[in-house]
Amino acid sequence: MSCSPAAAARADDAVYIIPLCDTGYTTTRFEIPILSAEIQVVLRESMAKLVQHMADRLKEGSDGKLLRFKETTVSNLVEFLKNFEFRNVTDDNELQSLVAKARELMQGVNADDLRTTGDMRAKVQQGMTELARQLDTLLMRTGGRKFRFDEEE
Repeated sequence: MSCSPAAAARADDAVYIIPLCDTGYTTTRFEIPILSAEIQVVLRESMAKLVQHMADRLKEGSDGKLLRFKETTVSNLVEFLKNFEFRNVTDDNELQSLVAKARELMQGVNADDLRTTGDMRAKVQQGMTELARQLDTLLMRTGGRKFRFDEEE
């Protein structure tokens, strides 16, 4: 099966069956907006989870000591930001704007810098907290997710 519009076969007067590239799956033209909205919510929730985790791990603990965090806290977020254009199949401009802010905030930042440089840690923590707030607002407008893809943590 190909992904071209010519590959769509008319099943009856009301429904068009659309092949989903070479996956073997099909959908109807009525399902595409629903799938698009669900994909958008999944992307927004994925970023919100990564950003909130980063903000939480950069805070001070209740004892006033810095919380420990793993290298993957930084690398998972950086990887998401790096691959966002590929994943943004719904052309989510609002999320794209927040991704750009996160990229700017994380430019040149690594886990060791966050462990050893207090000013950088505070700046990134404040930025991540603000991004998390903005992502929460986006998620409240779009509603909850209907399905879940578990990603490696």
